[in-house]
Amino acid sequence: MEELEEVLNEIEKAYYTMEISNKKHQKLERLWTSYYQILKKENVESSRGYQLYLLGENESFMTEARYKIPVIEKEKLQEVLGKLERNITLTEEEMKVLLNQAVSYARKMIGSFGISVEENSLNGFCEIGQALTIMPFEERNFKVTKNTANKSFGYPWNHAFGTVTCTVQEEDTYVEKTYLVDITYRQFFSTNRCNEGRYDALEENTSLPTAPDPGYFLTTEREKLFAQELIENGYIELTEENAKIYADGFRKASLLKDQRDSILPEIDAKKQILETSMDYVFDSKELEDFDVSGVFPTQNITDKKIK
Repeated sequence: MEELEEVLNEIEKAYYTMEISNKKHQKLERLWTSYYQILKKENVESSRGYQLYLLGENESFMTEARYKIPVIEKEKLQEVLGKLERNITLTEEEMKVLLNQAVSYARKMIGSFGISVEENSLNGFCEIGQALTIMPFEERNFKVTKNTANKSFGYPWNHAFGTVTCTVQEEDTYVEKTYLVDITYRQFFSTNRCNEGRYDALEENTSLPTAPDPGYFLTTEREKLFAQELIENGYIELTEENAKIYADGFRKASLLKDQRDSILPEIDAKKQILETSMDYVFDSKELEDFDVSGVFPTQNITDKKIK
């Protein structure tokens, strides 16, 4: 299998010698496509290829956007929480203080496992990320949904996210806004799963036919800006347009090779997200070590030492 070994050598070399960049992604995209096509043509498996696949999870992405851990001003957070306690309607800026706090807390907690959050794909952390960001709002009586991409969009693989809805004050009026919350979205932009060859691959855990990840299908400037904001901030306003971009990525990633040119039926993506809520995978008892109630402390805000 000389051809296969040559491709694997090039993949390994690119991972170890190139910095994360669009140039690196483009080169590895071509190499991974060749790799998957060779495996299918020769009807073989490659343990070395699988090891490089695992290595590549956090080494190359089709976007240069990275997770951010917001720095929260404690006095501002205390002020916003005080208004919340007194049932005073928040402004959009104040609502984002709470969203930033939840994202910051959740990503720091994931980082407590020894993970470099800013560099990682956070593949496998969506369910705990969902609970740590959505549950604190639910405990404060915000309207929330707990979603999976499978139930909301028919995506065949596991992914958890959610929404938070609130009323905010804009000058002299009150407006209802909903935010899509997904703190692990970058996982869908890894080069080893965002390439044409994935149509010829078998999913690594189930050996079932698969397709490129959702990020592969976000190609317009508007879609790229959406992805950048959601990846970096961990949340984005759930407008009709944003809901469609988010949903269509998963819907296109659900189509196998012989279906890839199918026209997706029109859906009301925002409505579908808001109407497909389900239970958390983790309950509050399982999350006791993470102190979910401490995400929005109301008194004596201090630095929490994350163990």
